Amino acid sequence: MGFCGLPATSPGAKRGRPLVCLASSSDVVIVGSGIGGLAAAVALRKATNKSVTVLERSNGEDVTDGTSISVWPNAWAAFEALDRDSCERLRSGKVLVESGKVMKASGGVITSWNFDQVWKGFEIRAVPRQEIISELSTLATELGVDMRYSTSVERVDPSSSTIYVEDGSTITAGIIVGADGAGSRVRSSVLKDGSPTVAPLVAYRGIVEGKGISTRQALQVWDDSSSVRFGSVPITEDKMYWFVTGPGTAPRGTSFVTSEEPLQLLDRFPEDLKDLIMKSKRIYRNGLVDRLPSLKWGEETVTLLGDAAHPMLPNLGQGAAAALEDALALASALQHGMDDPTSAKEALRAYERSRFKRASIIQLRSRGVSNLTHW
Repeated sequence: MGFCGLPATSPGAKRGRPLVCLASSSDVVIVGSGIGGLAAAVALRKATNKSVTVLERSNGEDVTDGTSISVWPNAWAAFEALDRDSCERLRSGKVLVESGKVMKASGGVITSWNFDQVWKGFEIRAVPRQEIISELSTLATELGVDMRYSTSVERVDPSSSTIYVEDGSTITAGIIVGADGAGSRVRSSVLKDGSPTVAPLVAYRGIVEGKGISTRQALQVWDDSSSVRFGSVPITEDKMYWFVTGPGTAPRGTSFVTSEEPLQLLDRFPEDLKDLIMKSKRIYRNGLVDRLPSLKWGEETVTLLGDAAHPMLPNLGQGAAAALEDALALASALQHGMDDPTSAKEALRAYERSRFKRASIIQLRSRGVSNLTHW
């Protein structure tokens, strides 16, 4: 039987349909249904079989907005550990990126490499974010996770393990996991350390489709005299992900813009790159934020995960991978540590210690690469 007494094969647990169960308490409540939050829900259900609720402020229809994520070997390993069948569905049809190249906008190669020569068996594929979210949310639903959309968390109280929702309701939980992004309200309730650092950069992203448009190469093109960068990664044979970063700021979150905005940054770039942008159906704009590592990720029975714990700039492509690793580490720590509040607290602090060093290194290196390449 699934959570709330429903079998996993019941109509409410069909692929793509959220299972809704309106209990006011749960063994674990995860705030945020991004990649990290959903992965944690799946991992915890498998490792502990405790009741898990996921709270998502959006209505569920726009949760899957986004472009694509470069899935590196450590992320594939995490997907494999999470669920092999889901991993294979995400991998199916995606181009294996075999090489990389960095060029000047004016022409000329800065550097190039073959991934297999650097690391035998190296696997990097780009996967649309909406596919990952859809796969994980469906898997969570099938495992009996209580998915609640249109539920915006105002704050949490670690001392009573209570979640206060903007509609005035409250939810109690044995454990609260803040997976609600860089602007996490769970974090602000617990750490009270202010807003993340706004980078002086803006990012534009999109996906372009066309017959045979993709190669098996990841490309970056750098402007000769500014910090503007263009990059592209193949998704399938007929679909490619691209990004443009340059000086500027944008409101936190995602906005849709016309091609005019990124094209303004690419005056000195080759025309074929501009054509890719003009052919894109949707273009997303994001402001970029990060934080310096924090020694504290939680308090009492509250902890953080993913961008809520360690927001990082996208330069190393490790944000989603780090969140997936967090999810597995959290589930491992709690596998035998949920019998009482004391053991739960000890397990959460053990999880935080196990992830701090690796996550901090990636945060700092991502900022360092940004400083180096966006001078």
